[in-house]
Amino acid sequence: PQLRTSDNQPVGAVGLFECQNDYRAAELLLRNACQWLKNQFGLTRVWGPLNGSIWNGYRFMTRGFDSTLFVGEPYNPPYYPLFFERFGFHLLQEWDSLFVSGKERLEALLPRGAERLELLKGKGYRFENFKLSMRREQIEILRKVLISSYRGFIGFTSVSSAQFLTVFERMEPLLDPELFLLVYNPNNLPVGFAVAFPDYPDAIRAMKGKSGLTAKLAYLFHRERQPRLNFYIGGVTPET
Repeated sequence: PQLRTSDNQPVGAVGLFECQNDYRAAELLLRNACQWLKNQFGLTRVWGPLNGSIWNGYRFMTRGFDSTLFVGEPYNPPYYPLFFERFGFHLLQEWDSLFVSGKERLEALLPRGAERLELLKGKGYRFENFKLSMRREQIEILRKVLISSYRGFIGFTSVSSAQFLTVFERMEPLLDPELFLLVYNPNNLPVGFAVAFPDYPDAIRAMKGKSGLTAKLAYLFHRERQPRLNFYIGGVTPET
């Protein structure tokens, strides 16, 4: 019910889409979904793919299908977005994922970041890593800062503490406290955040869907060989 356009018009959502490469089947699914939204709620504007809200999955992958997958990035057959466009959906927002690779390129980014870090520290800003001893408190701080930071994001809806905890716990097994950062301004108010994950897809695939000792050893072996990081999410509040 919170999902609305920038001019406060209500929007319906079509999500959890799964279909074989058969447009007639896709058309039937989408027509019935849109008709249901219209009959039940009078909705004539529909966004998709959106699994209820952006907290539960959204977006189609439209290119880069030969790229390495990573956590947080959608994946779908290439024909999914084509089916939606053929039905009548049009592009609403576009996102790009960027790979930065090579020691030289990464080292070139470090001095600029280090300089800004020292500048902010000199002005009284504080940077704090995630502390397991303050888990619930810091998860709630993250929720509030994220909501403030992303309020103008397309498709964004607020989320309760309980709902956010459920979302957070999906990703928590991948969490490295050193890669989770909360930022406080000189008045000790939380005003920013950044969360990254070690990227472990090869380690998970090495388990081959099993959970025994051999699978766990394979996971650990491939995890230690994984050199990539996935910068998952970050933001700052207007009060910064």
